[in-house]
Amino acid sequence: MQNRALVFFGVVFFAAMVVVFAKVFSPWMVIPSPDDAPFYARNHFVAMLEPLLSGKTAFTPFILGNLFAPVALHEVRYMAATLLFALSGVYYFRTLKVDALAACGGGLFLALSGYTFTLFSAGHMGYFWLMGGFFWTFGLLNRCLGGGGRL
Repeated sequence: MQNRALVFFGVVFFAAMVVVFAKVFSPWMVIPSPDDAPFYARNHFVAMLEPLLSGKTAFTPFILGNLFAPVALHEVRYMAATLLFALSGVYYFRTLKVDALAACGGGLFLALSGYTFTLFSAGHMGYFWLMGGFFWTFGLLNRCLGGGGRL
């Protein structure tokens, strides 16, 4: 049953990402997102690297997103964050001892809700990473406090 649930999760998630991002998934077209604009100078990563190496700033995983062309990976970052959001919902529901198929459906509904998709065009990338982190935290707290069952 768990394998079927994972296949269901993967197929529905992949189909949703294709439907949402198919028209703008090229290096020359991006979703207009003013809060997370994908246009940087050519040497943007090098400019970020100097303060990092001198100890003036801290390393975060977001810096790795600037290794490649920001325009080409703009939608991929949203897809990865949405996947994290969906998986964190699945993890949280599984700690509540929900069936695997129902947990996968709940995680998909959580990540693919209409409200979430309206935030793509506004560019609220932080929202996606933050919400994924919230539900991982809720699941971990549930397991720590003894409520979480077998995953």
